[in-house]
Amino acid sequence: MNRQKIIILYVIAITLFGCATSFSTFDKAFPKLIDKNISEAVTYLGMPSKESNILGKKIYIWTTRESYVGFKVDAHPVELDCTLRIITVNNKIESYDYDGANGTCFRFSNKLKPLAP
Repeated sequence: MNRQKIIILYVIAITLFGCATSFSTFDKAFPKLIDKNISEAVTYLGMPSKESNILGKKIYIWTTRESYVGFKVDAHPVELDCTLRIITVNNKIESYDYDGANGTCFRFSNKLKPLAP
C-alpha cells in the first residue's frame, strides 16, 4: 500500500470518528429544541445558510463544506460537508434532520454541546 493511500485511509478514519461524535451530540441536543422558537436554535448555531418554505412550513438550513487539498483522490481535493435542517411551523421547531460525511459536522455539534452535557 503506497503512502498516499495510507494517508487517505487515515483521514477517512479520523473524519468518520469525528462524525460519530457529532451525530451523538445532535441526537442529544436537537430533541431539547423541539417546540422551542427557532431563535433558540439560531442562538446556538448562528444564522442559517438558507431558508425555504414548503407546504406552510419553514425550513432553516445550515451547511458547511471543507476541502482537504493536501489529500487528493483521482487528482481532485477531498470535499466533505455537513447539513442541518430544522423544520418549523409558526416559528416553533417541529422536527430536524442532519447528514454529513465526516468531522465537518463538528463545527455545528460543538456549538450545540451546552444542550448535550
